Amino acid sequence: MHLLLLSGSLPSIAETTTSVGAALAAFRAPAGLPLHIQAILFEKHWSWWIALLAAALVVRMIGRVQQSRLAVRVGWILVAMVIAWFALDMVVITPRERLLIAHSAVAKAAGNQDIATIVHYLGKDFQSPSLDVLKTANAEAEIRDRLNTYGIKKNTITHYASEILPGGTQAVTHITVRTESAVGPVVTHWKLEWEDEPDSDWRIHYAAMIGIGDQPVGEMQVIPKSPNEAIGR
Repeated sequence: MHLLLLSGSLPSIAETTTSVGAALAAFRAPAGLPLHIQAILFEKHWSWWIALLAAALVVRMIGRVQQSRLAVRVGWILVAMVIAWFALDMVVITPRERLLIAHSAVAKAAGNQDIATIVHYLGKDFQSPSLDVLKTANAEAEIRDRLNTYGIKKNTITHYASEILPGGTQAVTHITVRTESAVGPVVTHWKLEWEDEPDSDWRIHYAAMIGIGDQPVGEMQVIPKSPNEAIGR
């Protein structure tokens, strides 16, 4: 089981991951490795890398002052370790990183009213009581109607918490989204259930809005197609 809590602007963080790491990644992390080992080997650890480089610099300086070849050699070994570790991160992407990127892609697509990208991330058995979707077949129409009606302009994920379940192929996430729309800014809270489909990517199988602003909302409440209609009416 792996739990990730992240506060801040998820799109900017995930886009950085994409541009710096995922865009260069040629391999997925081996499925047999435990998640915590994958996180250590293949995810970004800037603070660790900077600390190791600083330690290497100090060791080399001491070696030069004391004319110790061993210390200088150890300093170079630390530098080589950081470079190798960084290179490994650049070519391997973990399930947790792909899940983060998937959330960013869906949020950005909704803000751009890019229905095709949203549907791309839906599982074949996708359901969402909040969107009145009981099967994927009608998901596209229901999502398009709400995006158009509410005039969605931009989505920013301000809070993200994910739990990858034992087995590593299923995940549950809770996100908070700030939406700029034709009716003004709206903050909503969502529960999403994902599955990492073989030879594909993470796909959403269940989505429910569980809160608006500070008010909790039942998972079975349907988001109305008209902004003038209150939820639960």
